[in-house]
Amino acid sequence: MVNGDIKGIHRYQKKLSDGTMRYYYKVSREKGAPVFWTKDHLPEREPLCTAFVGAYMEARAAWFKAPIAEKDTIAHLILRLQQTPDFKKLAKATKAYYQEAFPAIFEEFGEDDIAAFEDRSMRKDVKTWRNQWRETPRQADKMLGTLVYLLNYAVDEGEITGHVLNKIKRLHKSDRSYIIWEKEDIEAFKSDAPEHLKWVIDIATMTGLRREDLVTIPANADKSSHLEWRTSKSGRRTTILVPIVGELRAVIDAIKVHKSENGIHSTTLLCNSRGKPWTGMGLSASFRKHAAKHGIEKTMHDLRGTAVTHYKMAGLDDNEIADIVGWKKADVEKIIKLYINKEAVLAAIIRKVEKERLQNKNCKPAVNRWKKSKNSDD
Repeated sequence: MVNGDIKGIHRYQKKLSDGTMRYYYKVSREKGAPVFWTKDHLPEREPLCTAFVGAYMEARAAWFKAPIAEKDTIAHLILRLQQTPDFKKLAKATKAYYQEAFPAIFEEFGEDDIAAFEDRSMRKDVKTWRNQWRETPRQADKMLGTLVYLLNYAVDEGEITGHVLNKIKRLHKSDRSYIIWEKEDIEAFKSDAPEHLKWVIDIATMTGLRREDLVTIPANADKSSHLEWRTSKSGRRTTILVPIVGELRAVIDAIKVHKSENGIHSTTLLCNSRGKPWTGMGLSASFRKHAAKHGIEKTMHDLRGTAVTHYKMAGLDDNEIADIVGWKKADVEKIIKLYINKEAVLAAIIRKVEKERLQNKNCKPAVNRWKKSKNSDD
């Protein structure tokens, strides 16, 4: 939970046909401002949950349009930066990261001259502004980082010779690689989740894929023993390989059956409630909202730690797991030590060896077999 020191939210309520009182939250009182949150029966209490604040920031960023301002001001710098070829070429998630912070920067510094940030006294003002998000360090660092990004652009354009925000220490220091969704969290999330969100948490906990990869798994990526597809990253072609081990096969087959029976023809394996491919931000907002409903403060990224335990129980060794999830072997070992019972792991490995022996297969593990690899276009 976080303190909701956010401005301009407009709340109103309506009584539904079944008698339920529903509370609606808009990013502003202004005409056309979008609704970003609803809650039945009672309004949200403070301190506001992280999902509420996250949904507000995303909706506000999408709706925000800075008015035309004086050329030498921060407001005008925000507009010009977004029109540059370099900004337009950024990955969608990266652009969204910056655009979520622009409204708060505009609100606080929009009318200030760019040159004001060459003055040492501005450093204290910026730190005071940043500290209003101290209880959510990631958000605080996003705000400061985006302002630095803006000013670096101004320096590169020769509009200022430098700025005083360099080397301000970031607030977020925690390493979430050791956090996982445990069985109780997953069961609570899935207890009343719609099918399209159940698919997400199942695939995420069994593959360790990042959000950007989850939303782009093609419907035809299933190659029987593994998922395989090519994705465009940093201007190059990359092949993603994910082994289908343990319960993952049953989950993928169940998704296919459900989609077939319900006439869903999504081009991606995972899809939203309308049968369309997810957007990264859309998935995050839906996922956060449902997790918050059950008081789960863990993030979608934390599902990657859960995937480590899934792969270990399936009999993969630590090197193979590290290759799949893109972690250091030491991080994999720490997750395993913290969350997995040694006897259960040994039993799973013995079952794997016996199965391979019966099938007359070589039991020697293929280290790096599933490593994500960059390939040429030919």
